[in-house]
Amino acid sequence: MLSTIPLFFSLLAAPVSSAATTCPSDTSLDSILDLGSVYLGELHGTVQSPALIRCLVKRATQRYSSPFTVSLELPDSSRNGQATFWTGTDGRSSESMWRLVQFLLPLEAEGKIHLHFQYGSAPSVADFEQHTGEALRDIASHERLIAYGGNFHAMRDAPQGLPQKMVPAGTFAGPAIKHVLIGSIAGGSAWVCTSERSCGPSDAPASKNPDAKAWTLKDGNSFGYDRVYFVDQYNYSPPHLAAAAATKSDIDSKQ
Repeated sequence: MLSTIPLFFSLLAAPVSSAATTCPSDTSLDSILDLGSVYLGELHGTVQSPALIRCLVKRATQRYSSPFTVSLELPDSSRNGQATFWTGTDGRSSESMWRLVQFLLPLEAEGKIHLHFQYGSAPSVADFEQHTGEALRDIASHERLIAYGGNFHAMRDAPQGLPQKMVPAGTFAGPAIKHVLIGSIAGGSAWVCTSERSCGPSDAPASKNPDAKAWTLKDGNSFGYDRVYFVDQYNYSPPHLAAAAATKSDIDSKQ
């Protein structure tokens, strides 16, 4: 069992090419911002999705003179990189997600954005979807919004047959918000939990749309969204604190 530990740390600390976090062109980012207020849905646990949100927010600060809101599927405690939330092992508590939060906090301090955290304010877990969707609708009624969450929560249309308490947050968000699914042309990998104790890199699905191109928008109606925005490929992003521990272990081993 001990012999697997160095391999596990190596897996966590696997480097990602700089191309994976390079921003798309301003024209590409503008195609999303031109939709108005948006609710983007991701596959948790990738490098590319939080990186895209970072690029989108950066571009929005260049375009807009007034503050706008960035809403995250995180608790307010996630402002602290050592918070209990970041001890989680699923994709929401990924290293890439923490880097996004680190990027956003100074913008909030400068008054360029308002941060909204989706977790923690709902009366109960069962009320999360409706509470979140209605909160986003209210925000979008008075200022621009870039909302970001899992690809189920952000759906505009609910899959058939769901009980009311499980209807996606996006169905409550109102017509002023456009729903954008983040997809991948080539698939790749994501950090996925298949059970409470089984998490790790997993294959991510590739686009089945032969006309899809990276960094472009396509119609998203077949997915319950307004649009799909494609990145070129996913790379998994491990949990923040586990990744930090792996990096420290790797440094210590070389000293």
